[in-house]
Amino acid sequence: MISWFIRHRILTISFLTLVSLFPQSGQALQALEAPAPNDIARNLVDELKYETLDALKEAGLEKAQLFSEPWSGWYWPLYEGGLAYRYADPAFPIGSNWTTIGDYLFNHIGTSPVHHLSPAEKYDLLLDDHDFTLTRTMLQTAEDHSINGTVDAWIGFCGGWANAAMMLPRPLHSVTVTGVDGKTQIEFRPSDIKALGTLLWANSASPARVAGTICEESPVSRDPSTARPLHNTCRDTNPATFHLAITHQIGVSQRSLLMDSDSGYQVWNQPISSYSYSYFNPITGQATSLENARILWNEFTSDPYKNFRALQTKYIVGVETKLTFIYENRPSSLATDSPEYDERRFPVYKYDLELDNTGRIIGGEWYTRLHPDVLWITPVNTIPATQGDSLVIREEKWNPEQVLPPSWKKAAKISLERVQPLAAIVEQLFKWSTR
Repeated sequence: MISWFIRHRILTISFLTLVSLFPQSGQALQALEAPAPNDIARNLVDELKYETLDALKEAGLEKAQLFSEPWSGWYWPLYEGGLAYRYADPAFPIGSNWTTIGDYLFNHIGTSPVHHLSPAEKYDLLLDDHDFTLTRTMLQTAEDHSINGTVDAWIGFCGGWANAAMMLPRPLHSVTVTGVDGKTQIEFRPSDIKALGTLLWANSASPARVAGTICEESPVSRDPSTARPLHNTCRDTNPATFHLAITHQIGVSQRSLLMDSDSGYQVWNQPISSYSYSYFNPITGQATSLENARILWNEFTSDPYKNFRALQTKYIVGVETKLTFIYENRPSSLATDSPEYDERRFPVYKYDLELDNTGRIIGGEWYTRLHPDVLWITPVNTIPATQGDSLVIREEKWNPEQVLPPSWKKAAKISLERVQPLAAIVEQLFKWSTR
């Protein structure tokens, strides 16, 4: 695993290990279909208060929206050069061929007007780094992942963006700082500031709570009769975990929840901002009230998932959830940013929930092939730090009219050894941009 790029390979207990924990009987194996040990809502969310649909309804949590949404940003794909992407350069090659794009970027490092430069080049200029370390690292990484001039379009920093969008305030306007020569003015637009926040959160050693497993198959092998994935790791987050997670993280804690929205091999991380759900009767498929949607499982004779239910299942309830998540948008040359520029998507998921004799949610089955793969979140008040941040002398103040203080510059170059922008610099740019 390359720690700072893209595919967050979450370590989990394998299916074979889980099987070894139980006797080899049909009843024991059936227990595996409840949320797995690495897929428990209580271990994911900030707080778990309610475990029944009735309690969630009484608390008014059948729908909720964040008061303050995460912001749209770019995932800085490697096929465009990562943070070396010159989004404001009118001569930047059109298309997705890495050979063409890479040749252009390698041959023009630091040679264009400052307002045409990439976020990585601007950061290198700020550090007086004539080797353009960050820029060249971005380009070499893309080159290393190129096969016959092609880099997979999904490979980028979506995890860093989604986390930064949740944890950092929205940059509202450009920040212009002074270069080391005391004359050069470097404008960091909101898109540049978002880019540095994205890389910081992608590469800093920040803790994360995770539910589910990333599917490693492409295409996903499925049961021909139910379309259910055959491999345990591709069954993704259990609907019970998903339902409890969104209602508690968005509704109770008023804090975003991150999800890999692709249920297959690719990883597309998105921050969730709202949800609403209704009920349907699993037997008839008709939308109805919670009371009429809750059926006795032993009366559900046509249940296609009867061999996969959690052991203590007594009731089944159908649920349809409409989700809103913040989507990527391309970097912009605009000097300001606001929610009106954000991109959103509105997927609808259908699933059922398994309830025990007390009404507690204990499992479920997906009815739609498209559903979240992994859910994850960074604990509240987490502050990212890099290798060099401990060397920053805070008494050496940095303001936009002055060059970067010596200790900041030294610390930033040390952090670049791990492809990390200095957290102190990123934090200051965000502060200035939100004033």
